[in-house]
Amino acid sequence: MSRLTAALLVRVGLVLLILAALIRPLPMPDRADVVVDDFAIAVSLALVVAASVYLRLTRETTVRRHE
Repeated sequence: MSRLTAALLVRVGLVLLILAALIRPLPMPDRADVVVDDFAIAVSLALVVAASVYLRLTRETTVRRHE
């Protein structure tokens, strides 16, 4: 169940990262908007990296053979 949650976090984090990166080049009138956008990019990146590392570390190493 936790691997499924981690896979979901990777997908959601990637979507948020792409959306934040697409919005970033637009002109922003307020410095606070720029800071919040940078924070959103950092959080999305952290979600993706942390969940990806977890999935990589908990990968099954045994191979099941059909009998």
